[in-house]
Amino acid sequence: MRVEKASVSRPRCSYHVYLSYRGKEISVNFINILHTALTDVGIQTFKRHSEARKGKIVGSELQKAVKESRISIIVFTEDYGYSRRCLDELVNILERKQSAGHMILPVFYRVDPSHIRKREKQIMAKKVERRNEHIAKIKIWRSSLTEVANMAGIVLEDGDELKFIQEIVEDIWGKLSRKVLSFAPYPVGIYSHVKAINFWLQDSSTNSRTLMIYGEPGIGKTTIAKALFNLHCDRFQCSRFLGDIREIAKESCGLINLQKNLLSDLLKEDKIDLNDIDRGASTIKECLVHKKFLLVLDDVDDLNQLKGLLDSRDWIPPGIMALKSFVLIIAILAVVTSISHASDPSPLQDFCVAVNDSMTTVFVNGKVCKDPKVVTADDFFKSGLNVPGNTSNQLGSVVTAVNVNNLPGLNTLGISLARIDFAPHGLNPPHTHPRGTEVLTVLEGTLYVGFVLSTRFNVGKTKAVAFAGLSSQNPGVITIANAVFGSDPPINDDVLAKAFQVDKKVVDYLQSQFWWDNN
Repeated sequence: MRVEKASVSRPRCSYHVYLSYRGKEISVNFINILHTALTDVGIQTFKRHSEARKGKIVGSELQKAVKESRISIIVFTEDYGYSRRCLDELVNILERKQSAGHMILPVFYRVDPSHIRKREKQIMAKKVERRNEHIAKIKIWRSSLTEVANMAGIVLEDGDELKFIQEIVEDIWGKLSRKVLSFAPYPVGIYSHVKAINFWLQDSSTNSRTLMIYGEPGIGKTTIAKALFNLHCDRFQCSRFLGDIREIAKESCGLINLQKNLLSDLLKEDKIDLNDIDRGASTIKECLVHKKFLLVLDDVDDLNQLKGLLDSRDWIPPGIMALKSFVLIIAILAVVTSISHASDPSPLQDFCVAVNDSMTTVFVNGKVCKDPKVVTADDFFKSGLNVPGNTSNQLGSVVTAVNVNNLPGLNTLGISLARIDFAPHGLNPPHTHPRGTEVLTVLEGTLYVGFVLSTRFNVGKTKAVAFAGLSSQNPGVITIANAVFGSDPPINDDVLAKAFQVDKKVVDYLQSQFWWDNN
């Protein structure tokens, strides 16, 4: 019997990341943005200034925060080495690295790592002059500064700070999620789901929670489970990952063997005498109700397998609520379901029919989801595309759009379309779609078509018809001439005259026209 298993029993961590920095230069900008970027993806981050707002923090509390974190990000700036607090913090972080495997990511913010190494003697000399520090402490500071400056880190000298911050976030995420269980890099679309479930895991409003992730084989259920387990296992007194539940359950005494594996970890005993599945479930209950526990069961295809292992959720006694103990169970199901592979937010989202209902709480892709019980075929039907549009306007063309605003079933599918009718010599003027790209199919007539700035002109003497398929449920449209000369309030005519290199009178004339919108 092959069991993919991971067990973690160690002191819980309060934070994923500890930020070490000197605040004079960058706390308001770079550090705040970095802190926000980390917390936005669910990485719990200790930032000195944030905690200080809750009350005064002292050195011992900072040391405790380092101890209760898994990774320290050390942001080196030009003046980092001039701060005694920063240098003491650096020593504390390195001690934690040596004693407990604490991870470190050096970040060199607009300073070259070699400068940190070369300038440490000068920095320490100024320390001695100003504070008359003991020579032994100076040596410790010096060696600590050199050691961290020699580590592989991330360097920003010039460039886009937001991209730099994203690089840091991705590096930290990788370090956190590959610590216990190994897995392939996230497939396309998985990262956002890990982040979303990550926030759910950190919700403290309930003491016991169960999450089931289901879908077709190969879409990344196990990858999500492993990433979440790695990220959160330190937050619990005990954490267990049991894989291949479906295959093991088929074997003789398979569920009992799974119970034995779990109890062996819980009771710290190599041999477990167990031959009754009900007694095993009862024993597991007794072990779990007194702990904060994370359990991941991967590849479950029958709810009876959960009942066999854990009986049911109602075994958690009411008194536990007062103790703030809880059990978190993530069951990864192998149920084959029909999923949508072309969707704006996620390939794991089937349908979310858009509805204008403020009482509905489910919100996906910018739209409120209709209750599935009242969804009808009409939500996926739009009539009239076979009827020619009225082209008797200044442009000689008209667009009949079909998007999420008039076909609610398109929500999350990432597609829309449009019928464009042209009178002889009719024009669909230059425009862009800010949220999508399109493919044009001409059904009738001959069109002159622009590619980058999308435009269509009927060069024939008869009517023309085309259909456009777009890569967004709500692609939007900006007609260039209307946006430039028909904007309200108007763009300054001096600006337009200089931009288009024409006389102001020409601009004034164009702005005075009525700009027809054929969309």
